[in-house]
Amino acid sequence: MEKRYGRREVITKAVGVMAAGVAAGGVLGSGSAATAAASPRRSLPLATVRRHMGSVAQVAVDEAESTMTVPVKGFPAGWRLRPGDRVFLRETAGKKQATPWVRPVEGVIEGQPTAGRSLKMAGQNVVIGEETVVVGGADRSDASVAYVADCIENVRGRPLSCVALKPRRSS
Repeated sequence: MEKRYGRREVITKAVGVMAAGVAAGGVLGSGSAATAAASPRRSLPLATVRRHMGSVAQVAVDEAESTMTVPVKGFPAGWRLRPGDRVFLRETAGKKQATPWVRPVEGVIEGQPTAGRSLKMAGQNVVIGEETVVVGGADRSDASVAYVADCIENVRGRPLSCVALKPRRSS
């Protein structure tokens, strides 16, 4: 199975790798503030949301029976996680938090988007909600424009939730 990474995960890993290379090259001394800042967060496994309760969510790691309640960070204002949504667990300063785990869906939106309704995009069911961040002045009603939607998967068979929508850059 292909492993997917969120944009924040890729950036965090890239910064960590660059900082480790600089430290290994002897540019930074051990115990410096720059070395400590190079890896402030540690990625934990993916988790599945059981319940979302305001600023916290109850999650289970890899369908385990045990759950934990963690703060929800990095989602658009007003975002509601659904049971079955997949999230990254991050550890920052020794505290775990649920952060977005998204995968891009590229294509033309089929049908007229209505907040909270499922529609087809690249042959997949996607929900574009009121909380979805629309980047670059995307006109969601223009049937000729291809988009990239950053979506959260749901293991309970619900449609993908679109966190951000932006026009696809032409090559």
